[in-house]
Amino acid sequence: IKFVISTRPDTRVSFPLRDVDTIHIDDYKEENKEDIRKYLDHELAKLISKEDINKLAQKIDDNFLYARMVVKAIREDKIDLERILEGENGSLGVFYRQYLDRTFENLDEYDIIYYPIISSLAVVDEPIPKTTFANITGWSKREERRYIKKLSPFLAANEENLSFYHKSFKDWLLSDEADEYIVDYDFG
Repeated sequence: IKFVISTRPDTRVSFPLRDVDTIHIDDYKEENKEDIRKYLDHELAKLISKEDINKLAQKIDDNFLYARMVVKAIREDKIDLERILEGENGSLGVFYRQYLDRTFENLDEYDIIYYPIISSLAVVDEPIPKTTFANITGWSKREERRYIKKLSPFLAANEENLSFYHKSFKDWLLSDEADEYIVDYDFG
């Protein structure tokens, strides 16, 4: 039996597995970039030009989370493709901002309904059990399903736990780049 474990550099994972053979994906950067380009081509060929797919692949670099989120946003017409392609840096932070701006046209809704859970997820290292989540938010099951749907591009959720899908979103929320979406670490 063989196991494949994928993780960011995290000592909680790597230390217990220190004696195990590893493959560092960073060693295959060019192959990763080509995989991204193929993915974008497969998902977007009918929606955007080949030239834009190639430009987008360059901007995305080798971040599959970014690729997945951009594909979803393009399909749902929730992103300004030109802003990503021609933007200052085309970073994941630019995408996060665009997505949140479109999702939360009313910042009061973000502050009152979503900030408590977003800030809680941003400051913890482990997934939050849904029972704890229910205590934090006070949401009914119906509200939970409705509100979680709005956050779904950023969440990894199962029957028991909630966490952010990717650490880059957490890092962005805790940075000054997040502006009005910034999480105050002490509040979370």
